[in-house]
Amino acid sequence: MTLPAFPFPKPNPLKRLHVYDGLTINAASWCREREYHRHRQSLHYQSLHEPGIVCGLGVRILEEREIQEILPNQLQGYGRWVEVEPGVAIDVEGNPIIIPPQPRDARCFYIRDPIDELDREVMVYLYVCYHEPVPPGEDAFSTSQDALQEWFEIDQQTEALTGKEVELCRLQLKAQQNQLYPPRDFLHPETNELDFRYRRSARVRPQKTVRVGVLENEDLDETDEDIEHAIESFQDLTIALEALYPQLYGIREIDRILFSASSTLDVEVRKTTFQNAQVLSLSRSVSDLARDYDILYLGAAWQHRSLNTLTLNLLRQYIEFGGLLWVEVPQGVSQLPILSSLEQIQRSEDRWEDLDRRHPIRTEPFAFQRLPIGEALEPIQLKKLGNIILCQGQLSLCWGASFSLELDRAEIRTAQELGINLLNFAWYYRSSRRLLDWGKRS
Repeated sequence: MTLPAFPFPKPNPLKRLHVYDGLTINAASWCREREYHRHRQSLHYQSLHEPGIVCGLGVRILEEREIQEILPNQLQGYGRWVEVEPGVAIDVEGNPIIIPPQPRDARCFYIRDPIDELDREVMVYLYVCYHEPVPPGEDAFSTSQDALQEWFEIDQQTEALTGKEVELCRLQLKAQQNQLYPPRDFLHPETNELDFRYRRSARVRPQKTVRVGVLENEDLDETDEDIEHAIESFQDLTIALEALYPQLYGIREIDRILFSASSTLDVEVRKTTFQNAQVLSLSRSVSDLARDYDILYLGAAWQHRSLNTLTLNLLRQYIEFGGLLWVEVPQGVSQLPILSSLEQIQRSEDRWEDLDRRHPIRTEPFAFQRLPIGEALEPIQLKKLGNIILCQGQLSLCWGASFSLELDRAEIRTAQELGINLLNFAWYYRSSRRLLDWGKRS
């Protein structure tokens, strides 16, 4: 079952101060009670919310005259100094991150060249995080200071951020190129331009999370264009999820799953980002694949292929671990080799059957009396064979504006709603199975 973007709180019991007559309250016991309430608040926030920006926290590049005015004692050159707008954010533990208007120099930061990346471009994340106040002196409980101000810290790193760091912006930094620039195109920022596309807003935590992998095979003659079309289609669907059914969160990174002919029982995963696709993980076990991906998608490029023994064994194991297969074939084509191969995965007594009208794919969260029209101007047909869902009609081509189909807005919305039903069913099936198999998780 796919894990959420931010982890749920750990099931550790809370311990609070035992209050009784004659109890002496000192600084240590007071701090223990305060920590109890902080942990309780954090538990509540992590259970129901996700971290992010509440308001403000824009980023702008300082001009040379502003640097001399705000930071007169700084020796570092201009072009890399940025100023963060006053604002509020909340981290994954529910800590408020407040950047006040004053002092202004505390809101300024110099973007450094990563020490180990001086010879090439690298992604740099600019973030803000909560800074725990520390009393001066060796003994925190003996200081006479009445109040401690909770503070913030602005910093940068090249590793992906966790929920404790809230992203302000990122940039593809070319080392030893001093000047930074505002983006000329906010949708497609270039090297050394501020990139605001990935800022997260604090929001309610989605109840459900689902992830899709696109299955490819090095033996197939399908092109990268076929795979990219499938990835773009699912990304269009995950974007539509936020507006149509926000209770379900679809992870936008649609990865390419490769069953190599030289593999034994391992899988190669090609992680997809919005910038590029690169191999980040090799030799994943099938159990890991089933844990991380709720659905594997087999597109139209598979229709005229019989699955080899290796692929059949891997898919059979994936299904045994609780995964679902989503197979799409064009309309008006019968006796496809891929369907005969898939029948070997399930039990011999299983047969392809139409989905019942009350099946969740046809009813939850959107009800369908009649399924959408496919590319052959006929209603799409949905069938199932155990854990395999067959869509006769290329539904995924109808989810966005990426292709040459001339669909009106209502047709696209109808296709998206059916796709959401299928993702929702995948989550429901996987979560129900997890209630029984939780002890087997690694």
